[in-house]
Amino acid sequence: MADQEGKVSRAQEKVNQEKKAVDQVNGQVKELTDTDNEAKAASDAANKDLAAKKAAESEAEQEYQALPKVVANDALKRKN
Repeated sequence: MADQEGKVSRAQEKVNQEKKAVDQVNGQVKELTDTDNEAKAASDAANKDLAAKKAAESEAEQEYQALPKVVANDALKRKN
């Protein structure tokens, strides 16, 4: 009987060790998932910033291209 109890006790210890190992792996998976989510959020923010920068550059380029026309129109208005 004591032998049976010893086997059960060792089996229970092994189960507890395996549960701890699973919990540890689950914790690591959560950390990796959190890190991945943070990286995705940072990437999304960087992409939005880049899109805003490109839009601002495009707008500035359009204004720059239109500048000679504005200057010419102002010159014509002054002559008239």
